[in-house]
Amino acid sequence: MKLNDLVNPLGIQCDSDIEITALNSIQDASSSEITFLENKKYVNLLQETKAAAVLVQEQFKSDVPNGTIALVCDMPYVNLAKLSKSFAPNIVETSGTEAVIGENCTIMPNVSIGKNSTIGKNCTLLAGVVIGDNVSIGDNTVLYANVTIYRDCVVGSDCMIHSGTVIGSDGFGFAPTPDGKYVKIYQNGNVVIGNDVEIGSNTSIDRAAFSSTIIEDGVRLDNLVHIA
Repeated sequence: MKLNDLVNPLGIQCDSDIEITALNSIQDASSSEITFLENKKYVNLLQETKAAAVLVQEQFKSDVPNGTIALVCDMPYVNLAKLSKSFAPNIVETSGTEAVIGENCTIMPNVSIGKNSTIGKNCTLLAGVVIGDNVSIGDNTVLYANVTIYRDCVVGSDCMIHSGTVIGSDGFGFAPTPDGKYVKIYQNGNVVIGNDVEIGSNTSIDRAAFSSTIIEDGVRLDNLVHIA
């Protein structure tokens, strides 16, 4: 999307029509992404950002590096929240390829697998498992009953995820407004789970707002754990 098309409707003056691909954190943003500064303790990160543009208050405009466009506004965090909706993917894909399932998999009744997803070899999916679109699952992984894996998430090989666990639900992101309302920050990242991971029942691992919530190889999580 064009930068000016994104921010002008928010009342932010900008004449640039450069292409913007995503939002990102101030330290990770690339030359095609928008970031923001709300807290002055991160000014040192602002001075080193590689972002195409940054939502920033007037007092910090002079700290924006050359090559980065300053999007001056009173409420950078609220405006970031409003912009995040523009980059949110569809809840459900209506087009795409059917899931690819590897050899020797056991898929029990009432399992739902979304578009463009892949299941590795020798996997077991028990009844009630829901796998969203664009999900990748490695070999030899077991998903017990009623596990839900939201779209765009990755699960490695030799994993075991117990009943009722949810992978990739939204992180708790909301920007407060001066009149006491809350603007949702759409969580446009994902969850990436490594190999040889076991996750207990009724656990929730939230997706990241920008990039990935990462569970490394060999991790063990108990029941009723929340990772945000």
